[in-house]
Amino acid sequence: MDDAVGLRGAFVVEHMAARQHERVGPVVAVIDDAAAGGPAVLVGMDTPQLDPAVVARAGAAVVSAPGVGVLGMANDGGFWIVALSAGGPEDFEGVPMSDANTGALQLERLIERGHRVELVESLTDVDSWDEARVVARAAPTGRFATEVERVAARLG
Repeated sequence: MDDAVGLRGAFVVEHMAARQHERVGPVVAVIDDAAAGGPAVLVGMDTPQLDPAVVARAGAAVVSAPGVGVLGMANDGGFWIVALSAGGPEDFEGVPMSDANTGALQLERLIERGHRVELVESLTDVDSWDEARVVARAAPTGRFATEVERVAARLG
């Protein structure tokens, strides 16, 4: 992971077996414990077209300044990345996931909790075949695009 985004000491926390709105807070708690309350970057949406440089910039932003948050909105109203210089599960409490207003409510919650939030580019969250084709066209050289092309050919 650290080679992919240029963040030393980065690690991956696997999906937890719970409904989505119940997973984000506990994942942040695991990160918070492991990082002793330090910076965390969470990429949790279906965005195969994400640019590792954006993830690296988000990580650099939260490492370099206390009280900073980074949020990237998704086309469906959610978010695809959230990074915090310090935080915990309480930064996500009361924010419904998989809702048309999730991203806006998460932004409000982070601001309420005192984070200075920087927004990064919005991305298309892949939840449907049409979205998969849009994303494959936006990022045509990746493995995702290759697989979408293969499936499209089989479908005729």
